[in-house]
Amino acid sequence: MDPIAFTRALVDIDSTTGREAEAGRWLSRQLREAGFTVVEQEVDATRFNILALAGPPTVVFSTHVDCVPPFVPARIEGDRLYGRGACDAKGILAAQVAAADRLRREGETRVGLLFVVGEERGSDGAKAANDAADQGVSEAARGCRYLVDGEPTDSRLGLATRGMLRVKLHASGRAAHSAFPELGASAIDTLIDALMFRTVADGATIRQALELIERRVRIEHVLEVPPVRLTTVPGFDTAVFPFTTDIPLLDRWGTPLLFGPGSIHVAHTAEEYVSIAELHAAVDHYITIARHLLNTM
Repeated sequence: MDPIAFTRALVDIDSTTGREAEAGRWLSRQLREAGFTVVEQEVDATRFNILALAGPPTVVFSTHVDCVPPFVPARIEGDRLYGRGACDAKGILAAQVAAADRLRREGETRVGLLFVVGEERGSDGAKAANDAADQGVSEAARGCRYLVDGEPTDSRLGLATRGMLRVKLHASGRAAHSAFPELGASAIDTLIDALMFRTVADGATIRQALELIERRVRIEHVLEVPPVRLTTVPGFDTAVFPFTTDIPLLDRWGTPLLFGPGSIHVAHTAEEYVSIAELHAAVDHYITIARHLLNTM
């Protein structure tokens, strides 16, 4: 399976968050044709997660199908494959598929694939996969020992990621003529429309601190993702990453690891890309990670 052709085809399908259905159907078809058993787990009326198995999984490679807008089609210039989702995370997805496919062809059936929707906007796909209402997904989650999540980490294994606490603050004011501002009350002076915290500890501490301003604004709690510590394997560079992932919302899928080709610095940008050489190397890296985890059981 060619990870470059696979990435390019997937990048050329618009799967910005909320529009993942076409990409999901394409992925399901490709994975079935490759010999995997595919379960489509409904997330809403049009969107679904994909679980692809060669047998009962001990290790699951996972990442997300969706990407941020706007849609940007694929192009190749030199060693770089450009396009929306090239590194976040369609190239990663392709490398994971190629790795699992090679392992399956070599007789290793304990490595599965879990691709979720909605990571960029609240992680509703990961939440559904963790709830595991579908029988096939539930059985896979119970048996899985390790989850290898894919995000652009410059081909380093993650030691930890920060969490996030997102709140909205609502305030009201009183209008007045600009010549006499003292007769009015500015809501802007007491309001920040939205606050986003990258956290390194329990969000309860921040929520407690915010209580001090509740006499001035109304606080609406939107989303909290806790920070996580991660497992590593020998032979890879490691780093702590300031972004959040689906990992805290997939805690029923085993001990988490984080690894992926590409740089977070170009993700979500107009010139998002992944190195073709790094993408090919990532296939071997995912295989190495899986074999190490399987051999340490």
